[in-house]
Amino acid sequence: MRTVSRMGVLCLVACLAATAAGADFINGGFEDGTFGGWTQDGGYWYGSIGTYTYSGDPGTSAIVGVGNDPLLAEMSVNVPMVYSGNYAARVNDYGGGNHFSTISQATVWTRPHMYFAWSAVLQEPGHVHDEEPHFLISLHDDTADVDLYSILIASDTTPEIFQMVNDWKYSGWQVVDLDIEAAGAVGHTLTLTLLASDCAQGGHGGYVYLDGFGAAPPQTLTPRELKRQVVLNLTTAFFHEGRWTDNRISQAIRAVRDSLVDKRWVDDNHLTDSGEWVFSREREAIEHLVQVLKSLPPESDIAGILQGAENDLVNADDALALTAIQEAGGSGGQAKSMIPMAQQHYTSGVAAHNAGACCDAVLEFRLAWKFARKAARHPAP
Repeated sequence: MRTVSRMGVLCLVACLAATAAGADFINGGFEDGTFGGWTQDGGYWYGSIGTYTYSGDPGTSAIVGVGNDPLLAEMSVNVPMVYSGNYAARVNDYGGGNHFSTISQATVWTRPHMYFAWSAVLQEPGHVHDEEPHFLISLHDDTADVDLYSILIASDTTPEIFQMVNDWKYSGWQVVDLDIEAAGAVGHTLTLTLLASDCAQGGHGGYVYLDGFGAAPPQTLTPRELKRQVVLNLTTAFFHEGRWTDNRISQAIRAVRDSLVDKRWVDDNHLTDSGEWVFSREREAIEHLVQVLKSLPPESDIAGILQGAENDLVNADDALALTAIQEAGGSGGQAKSMIPMAQQHYTSGVAAHNAGACCDAVLEFRLAWKFARKAARHPAP
């Protein structure tokens, strides 16, 4: 597990997820404001962590909006309930009552990595370990019948990332990066399950917030903010590696800055009708970075900075294209043919990015954005 801080797409809308052959979670960021795409379950338990009797969803989970956790806020601790976007899931609650609650989703995973974010709040009653409030996150490879990932944290065994106020322990948001490719599980059917539980004696609660399940790192930065961050990161690599290299980096910085001019943006998540210029300048910046990377020795101090900038620029364009597709709407007329074309180019962009072809990925995301914008201008009659 590692903490990440790059921009990424949280999830695909249901129709696009189908197009991508299950390559991502449906409603992975809970941005439709429901548990759509997820299966809820649970029941009651009376001891022995890891042994549960399922009887159906006990009704203790909820979709939450932007704001701080209300229980911790009463104790003057502010922990956001949402990691990114407008919604997140809360599994179980603080009320006790012997409940345990789960959500799960299965998908055919075709991407190299899987990401998600969690934030846990567990009461510490001082019971024996097998009766403590706890939570469990597991990723099971159904194809190979093995667990790829499993983490179980009880309130008496919390790691150092947890802090305590009164008798409540809380973690704040943690981002998990699972290397599916390294596990040899790309193309397999994977089931993700998340469980949170009260104590076994019924008097103490435990719950966990979940957000950002998808094939790219969840992040609170908007595409435009991320691009500004790229400019700052590239500036640190400037004037350190020789005249030719510095000149290339300078041109990359100039191209990204050109893509940030106000007249190309409606807001930090949407481009104007002249937004194709943004993708073109992005592609030019990446071309300069690619040339520099080819000239650097593997041990160069700035190679990681340049590779990170490439990836962030592609992720920003990924997000711009996906947002345009999600908001295109329309089911008839010209929109009926344009939306599938946008989805097709988006899927090609994802594949190119996974293959390390960043320039090709930007080109595909530009076309995806273009067709989505056309669909938005030609809604169904």
